[in-house]
Amino acid sequence: MSLRRGTIHQTTLERVVFGEPANDAIVKEVTTRDAGKVFLLVGRTLNRETDAISPIVRDLEGRVVEVFDEVSAHTPQEQIIAATQ
Repeated sequence: MSLRRGTIHQTTLERVVFGEPANDAIVKEVTTRDAGKVFLLVGRTLNRETDAISPIVRDLEGRVVEVFDEVSAHTPQEQIIAATQ
């Protein structure tokens, strides 16, 4: 039996916000960071089959430059790169 080999690169997780509606937490984070432009990378189902994303876009008042929802579970690196093209 041969062992699988590989490397997993983890990105730094700066913080997790919980116990607060996502919309409020995202708007607060963008405001705290004084972000002029925001790129939202979201799940396809969440974006297309719920109304969860549109209030975030609305409340960010023109700072959202793109909502990209062409990603699958666990978001492979190739899809992240494609989102930036």
